[in-house]
Amino acid sequence: MNKTNLVLIFSLLTMFYSCNNDHENNHETSPPKNAAPNKFSLLDVSNGAIEVALKPTLSWSTATDPENDPITYDLVMDNNANPSTVIATNIHKTTFTISNSLQFSTVFYWKVIAKDKAGNSTESSIFSFTTNVLFSQVTANAGFAGRLDHDTMVFNDKMWVIGGTDASYNSRNDIWNSSDGKTWTEITANAAFSGRGSFSTVTYNNKIWVIGGYSSGNKNDVWSSSDGINWIEMTSNANFSPRYAHTSVVFDNKIWVIGGEIGSLDVRNDIWNSTDGINWTQINALGAPRKGRHTAVVFNNKIWLIAGLGPNGLTNDVWNSNDGVNWTEVTSNAPFAKRYYHTTVVFDNKLWVIGGISGSTMYNDVWNSSDGITWIQVTSDAPFSKRDLHTSIAYKDKLWVIGGRDTNSRKNDVWSMN
Repeated sequence: MNKTNLVLIFSLLTMFYSCNNDHENNHETSPPKNAAPNKFSLLDVSNGAIEVALKPTLSWSTATDPENDPITYDLVMDNNANPSTVIATNIHKTTFTISNSLQFSTVFYWKVIAKDKAGNSTESSIFSFTTNVLFSQVTANAGFAGRLDHDTMVFNDKMWVIGGTDASYNSRNDIWNSSDGKTWTEITANAAFSGRGSFSTVTYNNKIWVIGGYSSGNKNDVWSSSDGINWIEMTSNANFSPRYAHTSVVFDNKIWVIGGEIGSLDVRNDIWNSTDGINWTQINALGAPRKGRHTAVVFNNKIWLIAGLGPNGLTNDVWNSNDGVNWTEVTSNAPFAKRYYHTTVVFDNKLWVIGGISGSTMYNDVWNSSDGITWIQVTSDAPFSKRDLHTSIAYKDKLWVIGGRDTNSRKNDVWSMN
């Protein structure tokens, strides 16, 4: 081999080793791949928990990052054993409170995904929990006698039960209150107004008001009390005709009396209001439905009338008004069965319809709606017996159902939503 060839071979070998060393040096100095966050654990609600609140607060341990990158979290939850519905993203804390109420008596599965700034992620394990049952019985036998056609309100931070008709068909004027639904105190056994049923009550200007109803004939008297013991007859003969099965609400800083019956099945659509319970003004209501045995509530700055008895029989319509004058039929045919002597309550920013009767068929179904148009059946069979002429109120962040009539008896049981 001549000298020229040796020089060429040496040059090629030098170039090869030089390139190889450069490659190795470049490999050694390239930055390492960004790693995913470390494993972390779910804490609460604990796995397998039952009777969980409908707006639970979920929590988990902090996920650390190998590169100390900031971490955010996604919360995944639904009814599937391997949940896939992301209900919140880019959470910076290690807690999250559900803002919209979950369904009752339902199993939910949840997990959390920790993410770093490079888009790497680590998933937690999956936990499950079961939400509260819809209602539970607070007492099967409250201190007051079983009754129907009574009324209930919240006043001075207590629930009050007034009047109604007992199992012996006696019209009552006793008054009871309770702060827990279990222990009831009789405020008076014999209020100044006559025993009655199918009347209406409101709380207004720091007083309880009792209006009209049936007591050996129809009534149009108005009574008020600041303590439930001492009652003042504001008028024995209000401007509106004597009636029963009407409704009353407080709206626009006035007491309103809406519809009712002046004789069997003779339903009315007149509307009256008053600022003092003495002087009543008839409102020229446009389009208001004729109704008795219906319900009325104030919701989203409007008066709402729901179902009841109309001139052509039972209804399941929904109406509202923002002034008491002009009325709009929100729906002529809500998905719940036509009924009367049901209850309607405003709770959790929704309208709730509970129980009632249609002919000889009683109900213990529960429905709710956030707009009066779209209704969700919360349950077709609540744990309390099918009934009508019961009362329902919202008190201490719960719904309550009190007394009424089922197929067997007048009730004095009390139920609350968990």
